[in-house]
Amino acid sequence: MSSLILISGSISEARDPLRRFDPSEIFYTFIEEDTEDEQGVIIRQEELPMAFDSKKFEIIQDLGSGKTLAAMDILGRKMFSGGVCYANLGLAWNPANIDKKKEEWISDINSLEDLSSYNNCTILIDDIYGTIQHWQSEESQIVSLVANERRKLKKDIIITAQREVMIPKGLRDMATEWIIPVITVRDFTKETPDNTGYPLELRTIHFNGAKVFKYISPPMTNLERLFGAYNTIERAVHLHKDGDKARTNQLGYALEVKALDFLKEKVPGMAWEHLNGKHVFDIISDTHAIDIVGTDPDGSLILEHKDLAKHMRTAKRKGQKPYLMFSRHDDWVFMQITPNLSALVEGKRIIADRIANNRFKTLEKIV
Repeated sequence: MSSLILISGSISEARDPLRRFDPSEIFYTFIEEDTEDEQGVIIRQEELPMAFDSKKFEIIQDLGSGKTLAAMDILGRKMFSGGVCYANLGLAWNPANIDKKKEEWISDINSLEDLSSYNNCTILIDDIYGTIQHWQSEESQIVSLVANERRKLKKDIIITAQREVMIPKGLRDMATEWIIPVITVRDFTKETPDNTGYPLELRTIHFNGAKVFKYISPPMTNLERLFGAYNTIERAVHLHKDGDKARTNQLGYALEVKALDFLKEKVPGMAWEHLNGKHVFDIISDTHAIDIVGTDPDGSLILEHKDLAKHMRTAKRKGQKPYLMFSRHDDWVFMQITPNLSALVEGKRIIADRIANNRFKTLEKIV
């Protein structure tokens, strides 16, 4: 663990001191329509774009080299082996994405501080250049953050970029492995969102951290399993330094998502906003501030780390009505946070069965 794998469509200053790299072993194959025969296809081949001198060589590919596919293959194998993986892409195994359409999938990593929130795992930062552009001149802070996270035990980091030069030099110097993916077979008779041909076969060229050639992987086919693991037309989230958006690793996130979906469905006219767990409330609108609370098996509200007086002060300052929201009898119920509510707290719990029914409100009542 504690590795830093860089996946790029290009590499320069690569070395092969043992002369094991055979350029003829890997090449492009394109399947195209035959304009003169509606039932036929044309198969053509091209060499991989490479340049050599006496000691070093470089590989430079166009867009669509299969970087994310190669990264997903690594994540998929780690998940299959019992590992835990996160990314700035919507992944199939994210609990928040289960039973949702692909276009609604959300990412685990949304801000740079999220990198510090996960441990004993593998983290993918897809399209690092987009994040660098978003941060403008603060590239050095990204390098420092990744370096610190990489030093933590049992945390692997994977970074992708189209070109090697798009990866900060500080990260290049820390790399433990370089991977150059090559989509060796493309079918241009099939439509794809980016019009670069449907990938049928993927191979990866591996180098160590010093860019010394190691090996070329066997052909990888049946790529649908990798496409199915992430939203193939989604752009990777360009990571912020921090943000107010909800983080999928925050405590109670899944319950908050269910509550948010309920609010949006029932009152779509209100601009509900899911906050990131650092705020007093979990979900807010212009007029309402809602804190989602869990319940014990006996139905008692769990108020660990809750300060109801602070809830009231915060809501009053912003002109919002404060509520606790929780699941009761398979429905969502609301309880307004008032000065006398604190008197009902017993041992950081509110025993719902001891509360007068008129305190429980439906969504229709509070809006």
